[in-house]
Amino acid sequence: RARSQVRADLRADPYLPYIIVAATLLAGFWFWHRIPNTATRDEWKRLRDVVIPYGRVLGDPTLESLQSGVADGRALGATKYLFGLALLPAVVVAVVTGQADIFTAIASPNREFGHYAMWATTPEWVWTSSLVLIRLCNVGFAVGCVYLTYRLGTAIADRATGRVAAVVLLLSFGFLTIAHEGGEDMPALFLVLLSLNLLYSYVRTGETSTYLAASIAGGAAIAFKLSAGPIVFVIGGAHLLRAHRAEADTIGVLLAPKRVLAGAALGAVTIGLGFPTLWLVGPEPFFGRVFGTSLSRSAGTFGPDAPVLWWFLRGYFSALGLPLFAAAVVGVVGSVVRLRHRRQGIYGTALVMLLLAIYLWIFSGWHDFRVHHLLPTIPLLAILLAQSVQDL
Repeated sequence: RARSQVRADLRADPYLPYIIVAATLLAGFWFWHRIPNTATRDEWKRLRDVVIPYGRVLGDPTLESLQSGVADGRALGATKYLFGLALLPAVVVAVVTGQADIFTAIASPNREFGHYAMWATTPEWVWTSSLVLIRLCNVGFAVGCVYLTYRLGTAIADRATGRVAAVVLLLSFGFLTIAHEGGEDMPALFLVLLSLNLLYSYVRTGETSTYLAASIAGGAAIAFKLSAGPIVFVIGGAHLLRAHRAEADTIGVLLAPKRVLAGAALGAVTIGLGFPTLWLVGPEPFFGRVFGTSLSRSAGTFGPDAPVLWWFLRGYFSALGLPLFAAAVVGVVGSVVRLRHRRQGIYGTALVMLLLAIYLWIFSGWHDFRVHHLLPTIPLLAILLAQSVQDL
């Protein structure tokens, strides 16, 4: 169904292929920067966290080796799968060519100077091949985000709105910057947008399978990045909006526990499976990650003491630039003012506004945040801005 929708959009909108090509070129341009060096500290940490399990399993192929290797790094979620797949071709080549000692030698690396010895003693082709693959995956997710933004804008209003929203996202410097860095931010954004599209489809059609698919996508987004958690509230909001839309049986839809419980169960299972630490090591590191590191983020101090408004302005000026940020603010205000008078797409607009409001409320309680934290709000701002542009 997804393929048929993409094909239908490409046939129906003559501008969409150009937007997709532009997204591919801009997100993919110079994606190889700094390779075989990593682009960011997080990119290096994610790659290092999957090298160690490979090394220990190759040296001693037992379940205990895998468990100790996974436990060695941070209790990250599905990012480990993504980086593990990117490293897999290099591991296969090393094993086939009799060079498995490349990985077994760094199974218990020297941790001094940011694991410099691990990086320096490992052949360059290992880092090059794995980083190329992880960056290309990120480019693919970025292009997918542009399309999903287009699809949601089109579904809420019309194709012109979808085109404007996609172009605004594509012109956002913060979005393009993160598209060039391996990590969990772009995959999580892709899955959040996928869930949001499915939720709006559910509100319109009432199909249980669509609601369940949205719950799975939302769970996968959280498995990649815990700060994607606000999608849970939007899933609940979609259920309420569907009940409101189903005028003939509002109470029946609202009090349909099987659908809600099934969605919650599927989402929870997806989150659990997305954390290899949980099912390989045990619940303690997982819950420490969820209820310790993540929930304590608001109390963390990683920058100068400044009013939260300063952090918002700093982040959005960096992510959007001053002209686009000013336009986004005006667009959001315009969408809020016109919400009650909309006949088309009011439920979709409400879902977008709900998710945006939750993110902004959460960030307002933090001491500081960066562009990659604000990333999920950029396509939401783009859609609201596009709506206001089309209302002119």
